[in-house]
Parts: sequence; C-alpha cells; structure tokens
Amino acid sequence: MQLSRCLIGQTPLVTNIRVYDSGTLEDGALMMLNASAYSSGAPNGGDSYNFTKAAADNNTAGIDAIGVLQTSSTKARAMRDNLSNDSNAMKIGSDYYADAAVSAGGNYLPCIISPQVMYYAEYYQQADADSGANVITANITASTSTTVTQTDLQDHLDGGFLFSTDRTSSAAYEPGQLRYITASAATGSCTIDSAMKVATTSDFILMLPPYCSRTGMTDDGVGLCSLTDKTADDASVGLATTLLVWDNYARWDGAPLHGLRYWSDKALDGIKGMSAFAEVILTDHLWATSPA
Repeated sequence: MQLSRCLIGQTPLVTNIRVYDSGTLEDGALMMLNASAYSSGAPNGGDSYNFTKAAADNNTAGIDAIGVLQTSSTKARAMRDNLSNDSNAMKIGSDYYADAAVSAGGNYLPCIISPQVMYYAEYYQQADADSGANVITANITASTSTTVTQTDLQDHLDGGFLFSTDRTSSAAYEPGQLRYITASAATGSCTIDSAMKVATTSDFILMLPPYCSRTGMTDDGVGLCSLTDKTADDASVGLATTLLVWDNYARWDGAPLHGLRYWSDKALDGIKGMSAFAEVILTDHLWATSPA
C-alpha cells in the first residue's frame, strides 16, 4: 500500500514504530497492534506490545491499525541508522527479520501513523509467495453472455468492476477484458455491462464497489486479493472489514492512473499492462478506537 492523499494537511506523520514478524516485513505493509497485546480492552501481555502486519485470513485483519510501513526490513538493514545506538535505530539483524523480543528492545521501522489519510492498495494479479493465488481461478462457468458465474462469488457487488487476466494462467481464455458490474442479486453470479468471453480457465480480478468494506488482504499485508479464503478459492465473504474502499483506480498501457467510471471504462477489451488499485480508508485506526 502507498499514500494516496491526506484528508487534513499535506504531509502525514512518519515515525518509527516497534514491529514484529518472524519473517521479513515489506515496504507498504499495513500494520496493526499485535492481537495478543490486549484482551477485551485490557492489557494481556507486555511481550506483545508491538505492531504486526494486517494479513490475517479472517475478519481481524486491520483491527487497531496504525498505518503503512515506509521501508522493508530488508532495506532497513542497510540503512545508516539501523545499528546506531540512538533513538533512530531499527536494530534489524543480519537475517533481515524484525523478530527481536520486547525484552531485548524489539525492532523498529518507519511508518505513517496519521489517521486522516487514504491509501492505494493494489489488487494482486499473481500468485502470492506465501500462500498461493490471490485471484479467482476456480469454480468458473464458461460463458459468452452478460452473466458471469463463479460458485463462491459474493453478493452485493453492484458498481464494482471485473477484470479477466491470464497473468497467472497461460491457458486463460481471453485476457484484458474490463467490465462494470451492473447487478449482483445473489451469491454465485453477477451481471456485467456487456458480454464477456469466459472460460473455466479464466482468471478474475474483482474490484469491489466504492464504500464496500468486504476486502481481503494479501499475506504480505501490502495489497488486496480477490479471494477471502485463498486455500479454497472462496470469494463469498469479505474479511478485512476495517478497510473501506473509497474508490477504484487503474492504469494500463495507453491509459494513465484514473478513477474507474461506468461511462469511460465499461466494455473494454485488449487491455495490456493493467494495474488496479482500491483507495482505502482505515476505519479502525488505533488513534480513534480503544485497543480490542
């Protein structure tokens, strides 16, 4: 994720926060208060007083969110301040992990912590390094009509967009098709603005409607996926309910980054170099709520 715009002022507040992960942390990862730090609002363990990436495969992703990292643990290792002994130190070890215990001082990384900001979260179009695909690739019914059928497709997608790509499957039927979702009256299918050629081997990127909060985070905490249960290819129930989609943006070869609109972006074929983003708001920022 990356900064889109500030709602108050022009510059967000960036400061070092104590972080923890048993692996590497990526630049742009959304961070949340460690879920073990509090229980029912009460302190639950000082050894968990740190921030972890918001990538849980359930609806706790993004609760007590603080903001987005401005560098990765790998890049931080090479920074001049990393191993200093002043307040700017990050103390990332030679393994590039941010896994130091609180009792040893922990690890720190720079993070945007302002609550009044919006972020671009990219919709992933390829396999995740940790857990597999982030795109819808299974349970798709072949069609050449304005009805797209996928067994686990969630309801209430009216106003969203559907993009067919073969980024993760060379057997995809016809990549580069962008369609506006005109109706979604039941789970398992949706109606689009014009006919789309769909095969059982197609890959779908689902761009959620504006003001929808049923999003799913990728395992690195950096982007959004079109699946909610990535192991089952299930797109039926959104998870990260603390991320509100404000608008959708995209760019592709010949088209700069722009807000997607029905009148200008419906029924488009032959798209190459697509990158799609949701502009999101953190609706459960730590500064605005009590710890869970």
